[in-house]
Amino acid sequence: MLNRYIISIVLSAALLVAAALPSHAEVYGPNVKTRGDFVLVSTGMNLDEKSIEEINKGVSKDIIFYIDMFRRWRGWPDEFVIGVTVSQTLHCNPVKKEYTAISRRGDVVVEKRFEACDQMISWTMSLPDEKIANKAGLDPEARYYVVTTVESRIRRIPKFIKKVLFFIPDAEFRVEAESETFVLGEEQ
Repeated sequence: MLNRYIISIVLSAALLVAAALPSHAEVYGPNVKTRGDFVLVSTGMNLDEKSIEEINKGVSKDIIFYIDMFRRWRGWPDEFVIGVTVSQTLHCNPVKKEYTAISRRGDVVVEKRFEACDQMISWTMSLPDEKIANKAGLDPEARYYVVTTVESRIRRIPKFIKKVLFFIPDAEFRVEAESETFVLGEEQ
């Protein structure tokens, strides 16, 4: 009887450690520039081989980009200024050779079909010139930086099970990158 408890504890610990292992996915950027009255951020990510293989086999993925702009203060915690969320859903049907991506930016939903899975992945994992803020509402002499966080959620888990198993992470991976500090009054 004692052996069963020990085996179940060891298996549970092994599953938790395996779920918490870091991903090899990486975020590139964020690169910040100003054009006209807007602050634009270019960013993206490179998926790890395991995720690409799962997508090619037909597993749908929800990838969420959080692009957050902060004001850097001396002696105080940094201030959150504005954030943009971009949700990318990838559907791949290897039997029918159908590759569909759905991109959500606020109220705007774009659905696009592709001829190959690699094209779909490169389109969804790249965010060129994403408008994040209007310069009119920002202090031109303040120092700002942008943090891009990308996460992939595990399939929707029922709320009851999620509350009971609160110690199991609900994100497949979560990676982030930070831009260099910039001042809006200076040329980027």
